[in-house]
Amino acid sequence: MLEWLSANAFIREHWGDLASVVGLLITFGGFALTFYKIRNTRRIAEETRNRLEQNLCIADISEATAVAREIKRLQRENVSWKVIIDRYSHLADILLEVETTAGELSVKALRRIRNVMKRCAELEQMIEKGLRKGLKQEMLVEGRFPDSAPDVDVSVLNAEVSAMITELGHVASEIKTIR
Repeated sequence: MLEWLSANAFIREHWGDLASVVGLLITFGGFALTFYKIRNTRRIAEETRNRLEQNLCIADISEATAVAREIKRLQRENVSWKVIIDRYSHLADILLEVETTAGELSVKALRRIRNVMKRCAELEQMIEKGLRKGLKQEMLVEGRFPDSAPDVDVSVLNAEVSAMITELGHVASEIKTIR
C-alpha cells in the first residue's frame, strides 16, 4: 500500500513531466505517421503519373493506327496524293511524339516506332517523286505507270501501311504490359 501511495505522490508531483513525455511520444508517432503518409502519397502520385503517361502513349498509338488506316482508305479512294502525303507526315509526327514522351519502352519497341517513321518518310518521298514525274492518281489505282514514274501501286503502298499497322499493334501491346 505504501508503494501505491508513493507512486501516487510521484504522479502528482511530476504530472506535468509525465504529460510532456506522453505528448512527446504522441508527437513523434504523429511525425512518423505523417512521413509514412507523405512517402505513400508520393508513391501513389508517381504510379498515377506513370499510368497516365502510359494511357496517353496508348492513345497516341491508337491515333497513329487510325491515321494509317485512313491512309489506306484514301489511297484506295483515289483521293489527292497531296492529301495522302500530308497524312503520312501527320503519322510520322504522332510517332515522333510517342518516341519522345514514352518513358519505359524497350529498345525493340522504339526500333519499331523508328522503322514506321522511316517508312512514312520513304513512302512520302516515293509519292512526291512520282508526282514530280507526272504520275497521276488514276495511274496508280489502275496499275498503269509512265516509264519515268517509280514502280509503285496502291496495293504495294497499302501492304506497306498494313505492315506499319502491325508494328504499331506490337508497340501498343508492349505499352499495355508495362507496369
